[in-house]
Amino acid sequence: MSQTERNSSTRTTALVLAITLLLSGCSGFGFLFERLDWLTVWQLDRMFDLTAEQEEPLQPKAAELREWLRDEGFPEVIDEFKQTLTLWNNNQLEAAYDHMDQASQALLAQFFVQLVPLVQTLSHTLTEENAEHYRQYTLEKQEDWFEYAESDESKADARIEQLEQWFGHLSDQQVTAVMPYTALYPDERQIRIDNNNQWRERILSAALAKDSVSLKRWIESPELLWTEEYALLYQRNKRDIAAMMKVLFPTLTTKQKEHAADRVLDWISKMEDTF
Repeated sequence: MSQTERNSSTRTTALVLAITLLLSGCSGFGFLFERLDWLTVWQLDRMFDLTAEQEEPLQPKAAELREWLRDEGFPEVIDEFKQTLTLWNNNQLEAAYDHMDQASQALLAQFFVQLVPLVQTLSHTLTEENAEHYRQYTLEKQEDWFEYAESDESKADARIEQLEQWFGHLSDQQVTAVMPYTALYPDERQIRIDNNNQWRERILSAALAKDSVSLKRWIESPELLWTEEYALLYQRNKRDIAAMMKVLFPTLTTKQKEHAADRVLDWISKMEDTF
């Protein structure tokens, strides 16, 4: 792959990651973040240390996934964004948030279905050496992935930063209002790490066994591999974020509302540029 092609693919991957985070209502998808890099073969090589022979059959699968995003995925996201903007601009802020949250589940489900052929193709030639390379890759990345969960302060900082990306600068009063919804749960960082480890090992085991049926089921429904502790943590954090947003919405200024709308319009423009 040429450097130009790599740069283009990197932009596409970054865009999909950002869009997915936007659709998640700023709660994110924890251990799923890195799975979004499976849009490009060179990222797969970085993660698994693939040979040229392993990369070759992945190229058309990655291309098909990008084509689906351009032809179907992005247009549907744009439609959902526009519906959300209509609600938002009519000052139906909670309805706009709820619409985006519900739409994200359906859109992500479609994305993961489209991801399956790429993952299954990769599994056909996956070796123990590839698996160990990916294992070390994820273990090294965990410190960065879960850095925000190291303390109450780091989690609060991460939440405030996400909110300010959406709404611009928050007042001291707004920060005070959202702080009760930013605290860590007991052992939250370790729960996330344990969940990530379980997901990785189950997926690697299925891939090495060439178990396409299990891979399909687990890629399409990642929650099937969540630990019980993580499933509970996920629901608690989701409730906290929804409650936080409902407390924040009535305090937003006109400028802050416009900041959020402009951010969505910017993403719509970027997606339309890929058509």
